[in-house]
Amino acid sequence: TAYGDICEQISDSAEEYNAIGVQVAVIRGSDGKAFDFAYGWADYGSREMTADSKMRSASLSKVATAICAVKMEEQGLADLSKNIKKYWKIDIPVKISVKALLTHTSTLYNLSSKNSVEETMEQLSSSYSFNKEKKPGKSTAFEYNNYASSVAATTLELASGIPLEEYASENLFSPLGGDLSYFPGNIRDTDNLITHYDYDHSVELLPETAKKMVFTGNIGDHPGNYIGGLTGSASDIAKMFSMLANDGVYENTRILSEESVKALERKYFTAKENGGKFRQCLTLRYYNNLYGTDGLYYHTGNAYGIVSLASYDPVTKNTVVVMTSGAKQSRDKRGIYKICSEITKEIYKNIDKL
Repeated sequence: TAYGDICEQISDSAEEYNAIGVQVAVIRGSDGKAFDFAYGWADYGSREMTADSKMRSASLSKVATAICAVKMEEQGLADLSKNIKKYWKIDIPVKISVKALLTHTSTLYNLSSKNSVEETMEQLSSSYSFNKEKKPGKSTAFEYNNYASSVAATTLELASGIPLEEYASENLFSPLGGDLSYFPGNIRDTDNLITHYDYDHSVELLPETAKKMVFTGNIGDHPGNYIGGLTGSASDIAKMFSMLANDGVYENTRILSEESVKALERKYFTAKENGGKFRQCLTLRYYNNLYGTDGLYYHTGNAYGIVSLASYDPVTKNTVVVMTSGAKQSRDKRGIYKICSEITKEIYKNIDKL
């Protein structure tokens, strides 16, 4: 059966890449039917991975932040094309917009994120923080940049006057019906937090530690959480990507306007990274002819030993999310983590037969 083929691929890939746990969620576009798969351990040897297990999704967080950005623009709270100095109210030596930050073309160096507005201001006002040889917003300035993404998050907070965790909770996580938070300690179901293992199977993050990672309520605090801290299950994350696949609607609830989804999917330029060549959109990426589809919008993640891939097909509306713990982090020729790539390919091949 198709279900059996997918289960076999998950266990084969998990064994090949030495994963401790794998969690997969699928939402079929033709009827909205959801399927979940889990393999291995949430805590090695003592607690099994299930569809309810919760983990940090790494850089899939950046997609949630980009969704908040276009939603804020929709509501008139932020202008993503404006010079960000309008919101920081300081002199910034280079003219950059939230769009440049979210397309990795800000020319900022990939600095360490600071946990206060004041410290980030200091970085942004220094000419040493920028690569003078590149032009902001141009494809030639493209370089994947965690720091720039965290600056985008704080810029959105300054623009709206609302901490991003609060904004996302009200405008994205709650309407989706997902148990999601940028702070692991703030999800409802903290009892299902997994132990995060690195590829050498050392412990990266214990549930007890994750539970203490909670939202402070201050603007500009912990911007790193908005680019890597989004915590939930694969099925929670799949709801978010399925909403994008369905032009802003999830289960009859409109979360984004069609225009906002188009803004996320807009091609800015073609980029190359880790051997892959893709369309860079607003945080999202698009790859032609991927896994037997005409093309998929997607994003990968890698942090705290979690390697993840979330994707959706804009034609069929099919959505697939794969999250793994403790797996080898080798990439395929497109720059996508092999373990996620192989499982995702098998699912798109079989999705209509599920």
